[in-house]
Amino acid sequence: MQRIVRLPLYGDIEHSSPDFDLAWDLFQTEALTRLRDISLSSTPSRFAAHGMAASRFEHSVGVAYLARCLCSRKGHIRDEKAVLMTAALCHDIGSPPFSHISEIFFHDLTGRTHEEETEEMLAEGGELFQLLSSYRIDPARVISIIQGKDAQLGPLIAGSIDLDNIDNSIHLMHSIGYRSDRYKPVELINAYRWNQGQLYLDTAYLADIVGWADTRKELYSILHSEVHLSSAAMLYRALEFAYAKNELDADFFRLGESDALFFLAERCNRQTRELMQRTLRWKQYHLFHQRLLSVSDPRLTATYNNWQAKKDFSDNLAKLLGIDPVDIAVYIGADRGEKKISLPFVGEHAEAVASLFSNRAGAQRVSIFMPKKFYRLKDSKKLTQAIDACIEQLPEPAAESDSGHTFF
Repeated sequence: MQRIVRLPLYGDIEHSSPDFDLAWDLFQTEALTRLRDISLSSTPSRFAAHGMAASRFEHSVGVAYLARCLCSRKGHIRDEKAVLMTAALCHDIGSPPFSHISEIFFHDLTGRTHEEETEEMLAEGGELFQLLSSYRIDPARVISIIQGKDAQLGPLIAGSIDLDNIDNSIHLMHSIGYRSDRYKPVELINAYRWNQGQLYLDTAYLADIVGWADTRKELYSILHSEVHLSSAAMLYRALEFAYAKNELDADFFRLGESDALFFLAERCNRQTRELMQRTLRWKQYHLFHQRLLSVSDPRLTATYNNWQAKKDFSDNLAKLLGIDPVDIAVYIGADRGEKKISLPFVGEHAEAVASLFSNRAGAQRVSIFMPKKFYRLKDSKKLTQAIDACIEQLPEPAAESDSGHTFF
């Protein structure tokens, strides 16, 4: 049987060589099969009029392809090809449906991030552990790479400009119908250099690195547009209502997105069902108010990982405005389009190039979405004062508080 995965970004990726039997066997596991129904975009494609977003399975195949190309060019890691490709293929298997949007609830329920869930899925006795062991690949080493703890290979999967990020932005953009030719992933990986086990970036590839940074920024400008961010905020609000009513258990977070969408739209409380029906019918809420803060408010930052504080903010805002809580959807978070590169640079003007990427941070964003029937409130004094009051009601963060793992 001809074993080819065809990706528009890379063309035909053949897996016919005996060296790639492992990859094909991984494709047939329950974990990788589920990823075919987990979108690379946290917001399901059916919520908006754009192209169908690539799946996290396709993205993982792309990351593994870059790992394969890298190992063929850098002789000293050639022997690491199997374990690096395995980590690339498995790095997203712990992602819940809707990825970053739902992970805050998954973390609250289980105490695990999606990377830590991946460790659970690779535990002894499971399908993946047995498969990797049969190929003499240490599952513990794979986990170490995925979590960024492996000194040599960890930065390639869990770093600031890693194979995951190199594929992610451009793969998603191309799949939803936006073209970006600012960099080519298979060329950008040539920028990697090693010295005594430490990974560096070569400034000779600065144009590609800048192209990657600009592409990521362009992608998030799309994702932060009104229709996309409204859909994401409404989905988050739907999950928020369901989780608050104890309707989401551990099994929910192991579903594919098709089953998860059905469950939310048909099996949950009224508020969740209403929000799902509106987004599925493209009745997205309108942007009524937005704040971009160059200096982050620590009270807002503390809500990033606190679903209850976010819910209280939205519920209090609805109460102050005298409207049904289902008619409010809020996004509070940091602009993720700007990304700091923590890898050191080598080559000409290395220090100056490093300074270009050392302090990149996006603005803090507060976006309020409501149905158009409340248009009289758009940027009104009443709305502005209500938002101010809700921010004032947020608890002061503890002195040792930080944003920790970043969710939606």
